[in-house]
Amino acid sequence: MDKKVTLAQLKEVVQEAYDQVKANTGGKNADYIPYLANV
Repeated sequence: MDKKVTLAQLKEVVQEAYDQVKANTGGKNADYIPYLANV
């Protein structure tokens, strides 16, 4: 049985995930990745 995900469904799931974590401002940049250490 094949299940297909529509673009609208994917957008909805991504938006929900983003809404759950957008207020998370803790932590620090990944300094073990040279490019990100300078951001």
